Amino acid sequence: MRVYERFGTAWALGFSASRTGDTGTRSLAFDGVWVAARSGEEVLVFKDSASGFYLEETEADPDPHPGDQYGISVGLAGPTLVLSKPSSKRGWVYERNILQIYPGPW
Repeated sequence: MRVYERFGTAWALGFSASRTGDTGTRSLAFDGVWVAARSGEEVLVFKDSASGFYLEETEADPDPHPGDQYGISVGLAGPTLVLSKPSSKRGWVYERNILQIYPGPW
């Protein structure tokens, strides 16, 4: 995955990320501060900072099975991260900075 940033009239590579065995980013969501990207069978969550993007969190499939496409659809809105897994007809909603977090640490 590569994220480009615009500086004046030119685009420059802001950062890139990959994992061992990754076959490419299949879904991506960006909300201005956060980037969520599916990489293999997990979703990587990056945060923008004054020094650039950094990996903040990795969300692994809570019920992994080969080829089940966890995170094939990813959505971000404010503190909410939404992931789907079509093979099980399920989805997950993660809330950041909320007292009750479901189902995980995001």
